[in-house]
Amino acid sequence: MTAWFFKFPLRPSLGGGEFFCLQTALTLRELGYNIRLATSDPRLFRLFEKHGLPRVRRTLGREPVSKQALLLWPLTWILGKLKTKYLLLGVRRGDVVFFHSLTEKLLMTRAANGRGAKVFWLEHKVPGRWLLWNPLRSQYQQMAKEAVVLTTSEFSKNRFCGLGLDDGRVVTLYPAAVVGKRGRQNNFCVGILSRLDPEKGIANFIATILPFFKRNPKWRLLIAGEGKEENAIRKLITDADMSAQIQMLGLVSDQKAFFEEISVFVYPTRAEETFGMSILEAEAAGCPAAASNRGAIAEVLSDEEAGYLVTDDGPRSWEYAFSQFADPDKYAKFSRLAQEQAQGFSRERFAQSLKNLVGI
Repeated sequence: MTAWFFKFPLRPSLGGGEFFCLQTALTLRELGYNIRLATSDPRLFRLFEKHGLPRVRRTLGREPVSKQALLLWPLTWILGKLKTKYLLLGVRRGDVVFFHSLTEKLLMTRAANGRGAKVFWLEHKVPGRWLLWNPLRSQYQQMAKEAVVLTTSEFSKNRFCGLGLDDGRVVTLYPAAVVGKRGRQNNFCVGILSRLDPEKGIANFIATILPFFKRNPKWRLLIAGEGKEENAIRKLITDADMSAQIQMLGLVSDQKAFFEEISVFVYPTRAEETFGMSILEAEAAGCPAAASNRGAIAEVLSDEEAGYLVTDDGPRSWEYAFSQFADPDKYAKFSRLAQEQAQGFSRERFAQSLKNLVGI
């Protein structure tokens, strides 16, 4: 049997959705499936390449989630239908097919079903303008009746069901993390691992915490990631003369080493998050977290146990959380409870859930 993955997005991306796609592929390979990826996204292509998974570069037209792409959609539809036959040529009865972006969901779902495959949609975003205001929304809702829609949280599932999707066809599949050896409290080193985009709230968070980092000159902050706010964040650090305490690492290839270096993880997002994979990975490494209480964050972070859910962006909430983590005795408790929370998201549980979904 073969598990097929398709992704033809408007723009390349590398975030939780892509890593969830990779985790699904690696788990299915362990379960005996052959893996195939066809994508126009160079970042997902390289991610599969890094893990030795078969992949090919293909295109199916621009994803209809912008005004310009929607204007081109009639042409994309015509050409895409012709390409679909070629892209699905190897799909056989009993195979499973995973569609990542809106393009292939609309163009390929019915054809994949017609070849006897079981179709899954990977939905790692909550419905936003890309769908709620999209003139193709009704077509999306209709095609969803022919697929199993996979979300990564109950919060996200409820949002999709709120669009009128059949509750029985929307399934929550929580990501997994491997719990490792608990790290040590490393002179209070705070870590951020995120896209450095405005909705992630990193620049605002740094401006908020600067005063109490200055009062604690031994504290450090490591920022891993790239994005639209990268230069603004760098300027903020330089202007505050905090380069000795706050360092920007860019993209990190060894996340395990990153979590071993830090002692506390923060996630000051302003977005309605669909899960919070980096929080789970931090917990698995024994790093308690402080995160904005948005979207599905509460499903992966237990308030005042594995860390703190911050309900506002003001300095008092963050400073209170840091003061608790800075206490060695309290830190040890938070670290232990963080790993206990992560154990509820084991790879074994993920694999069993996936087996149940694909029917093996």
